[in-house]
Amino acid sequence: SIGVAMLSTILDHRMAFHRATLVEHIVSGDPRTVERLNMLTHVFTSQGATDAVAQARGLALLDGMLQRQASVLSFNDTFFVTAVLVLAFLPLVVLLGRPQSGVSVSEAH
Repeated sequence: SIGVAMLSTILDHRMAFHRATLVEHIVSGDPRTVERLNMLTHVFTSQGATDAVAQARGLALLDGMLQRQASVLSFNDTFFVTAVLVLAFLPLVVLLGRPQSGVSVSEAH
């Protein structure tokens, strides 16, 4: 339960970090951002939305894309931390030693 809480905390912190990093790269004057937003706005306008509603939906969809990318990156970080911890503690298995012979599993519980 402590491990799950720690991984959840790492996931939350990394999600906030990656979201902030990705938001820094989306500049309103960037031609790629303007092109993507215009494309999304055009899609919603062609479906019958007004310009204001289409632009709001386009921004919401762009935000959803950004959130999805931040989630993928943060889960990647969490899996990496888990892999490092497993590899770090794997040598400790050797220190456990062999179980005593003659002890049945039911007696151990």
